[in-house]
Amino acid sequence: MVFLGRAYYNLLLLGLSDEDVKDVKDWETKDYRGLKISELVKELESLGVSFDLDAFLELTEGFDSPEDFHETLLSQIKDEEISNRTYLVIFELWRRLCKDKESLSIFCDSLDYQLEAFERLGDEGELLEMLKDLEDILDQSVDEGENPKEMFELVSAYLAHNLEDALYEFASFQIDKGNAIYASELVDGYYEYVENVNWFEFLRVRLVAIADPKEATVMMQHLLEDIQDQPDLDLIYEALRYLTYTEEVPLFYHVFEIAVHLVQTESDFKELLHICLNYLNSLDCDDEEILVQKIIEKRAQISETVEINMADEDLLKVKEIVSSVPS
Repeated sequence: MVFLGRAYYNLLLLGLSDEDVKDVKDWETKDYRGLKISELVKELESLGVSFDLDAFLELTEGFDSPEDFHETLLSQIKDEEISNRTYLVIFELWRRLCKDKESLSIFCDSLDYQLEAFERLGDEGELLEMLKDLEDILDQSVDEGENPKEMFELVSAYLAHNLEDALYEFASFQIDKGNAIYASELVDGYYEYVENVNWFEFLRVRLVAIADPKEATVMMQHLLEDIQDQPDLDLIYEALRYLTYTEEVPLFYHVFEIAVHLVQTESDFKELLHICLNYLNSLDCDDEEILVQKIIEKRAQISETVEINMADEDLLKVKEIVSSVPS
């Protein structure tokens, strides 16, 4: 994946990488936001770059972003590490001192921190407004002739967070808290930009279900046809969690059967077992719930990465249990 601006460093600083990143240096995870301006200036001086703040502000006049400023004025720095360290300090100075020049990289840096606050603390802060602003940025670019999905990809490159996943999670959160109007605006506003529209179609199912459950069921059936053309186990599981509390027993079983054929690893199967456990609990199927709980306990020590055989006795057993639930 390509990272632009501060995105890669935010990935390290915020601990968002899914991989074990080796040989990370202290300066790469340094919290420059926590430094005083005087400390940032000293940091630059230690890197061989010296100018006072008045000179810095005067020099930035001819540039639109910290990236352009760094690339042009400090192009003489040949050492890659020194150049990258210098960029991080300049980026922070620009963020604080050039507030009238909020480049895309600066905007996305702020958005990363808002997304992190929401994900870790549930703090919405300025996230609502920032996502509206981002939609405006994208819309303006499209009005100027840019490709919607290419623009979304460009913006995503400036973010440490996965933007498409973050939008889905935030819209889903708004539905859960009863803010359907804003969730609907979010889904409609970003629909043409996201790559995997099926997730947003699922959000539309949830939104329609608030006022018209029968229509939502029809929409879900159409969505399932699309999902089967492009199998997505995570989305199937999301649909099962939603159906757990709708009392749509035949539809739940239909989606469950799709999921069974997509299960590949022990991790996949255990997740399916817990979904079934909640489903049976919601229907007060106590005896069946106990049987699934025993399967979960039995498989507790099996490695998550073990591949699942479609003839696995526990897989066949849970299929029998779920199929026995009365409609």
